[in-house]
Amino acid sequence: MSNPEEHDDGLSGDSVLVAEYVLGLLDADEHARMTTRLANEPALRKELALWQSRLASLDTEFVETAAPAGALPAIEKRIFGEPAPRRHGLWESLAFWRSLAGAAAAIAVVAVGVNFMRPPQLSPSELATQLVAALQDQGSGVSFVALYDETSGMFKLTALSGAAVPDKDFELWMIGEDGKPVSMGVVPMARTEMPMPDDMKSHFTPGITLAVTLEPKGGSPTGDPTGPVVAKGEATVI
Repeated sequence: MSNPEEHDDGLSGDSVLVAEYVLGLLDADEHARMTTRLANEPALRKELALWQSRLASLDTEFVETAAPAGALPAIEKRIFGEPAPRRHGLWESLAFWRSLAGAAAAIAVVAVGVNFMRPPQLSPSELATQLVAALQDQGSGVSFVALYDETSGMFKLTALSGAAVPDKDFELWMIGEDGKPVSMGVVPMARTEMPMPDDMKSHFTPGITLAVTLEPKGGSPTGDPTGPVVAKGEATVI
């Protein structure tokens, strides 16, 4: 699946191949070759143990849920588009995004895929700074996945299903323990990345709720949500 060469994100091709092996993204021939290599290369077995440890916490935190009918074609049409001439790691991997269609648990794996852009030798304290939220659709057909990296201060959001609404915008809100929504801005039905505003960093903690509402063009005119909630979810540590 991945070319065995150094990626722009700093990971070797072997590191990404082992990650794809753990996630089950390799085809039959690639899987067989990697199995043989793992039996003969201690360094690869060490890499395998690292990725298995990273993914182990996902096994018990999410319940498998069938995707809505027609979700896969909608996701492919909205997100993939024409194949890019070049991809960098799993964040840009078509097969990786296609693996989301089977279950809601796979949404959390997106955040692990995003972590491929960081060096693999991470301490437990560094891993604890990663927060992911699966914003499930609220009967709207709209869903997102969000990732916040406290170390870099970057917030990433990707639309997984749904479509833009004429003369309307989707707006993202952060809801803390006080229950008051704070706008994080208008968001597109695509991938987006932005620095987390300084005044929000200390509030973005495990258990924080993210919600997306449908608002007038340009966002809420009042500073508070005025439209229906179309997607919602809580952030959890990965």
